[in-house]
Amino acid sequence: MAYEVAETLSKYLVGSAQRETAVITILDPIAGSVMIKQILKTFGKDIEAIGDYPPIRSRVVHFYPEDFSTAATAIRNIVSAFVGSGYDIQTLVTWYQAMCLADGDEDILHNLVVVLHDFERFEVSVMEDVFYMVS
Repeated sequence: MAYEVAETLSKYLVGSAQRETAVITILDPIAGSVMIKQILKTFGKDIEAIGDYPPIRSRVVHFYPEDFSTAATAIRNIVSAFVGSGYDIQTLVTWYQAMCLADGDEDILHNLVVVLHDFERFEVSVMEDVFYMVS
């Protein structure tokens, strides 16, 4: 199942007219953390090309509600988690473009995956601002 989630999301992103901020929600009270861990493990791996779809390389970072006390803190934490330093979206965009160019293969799809644990505990207004800023 984990592979199907990753594959479906990747197909959606490849087919979109422009890069989108994809949001998926996973809730499975029966399998619980076992299924979620398997899905996250799949997102953390490189996926080979499938048919007409390009290979995928993903970088995954994890956050909890206390990491997003304000929208500014959230953006700073996201950028720092991927880049190592920095505080704004432009830093992340520049790093992402450099990473894609350094890879040397234009056909590879690079995904940045942000996992928000205990999502229902995040402040609604903060998340609205974060989604707006990264879209």
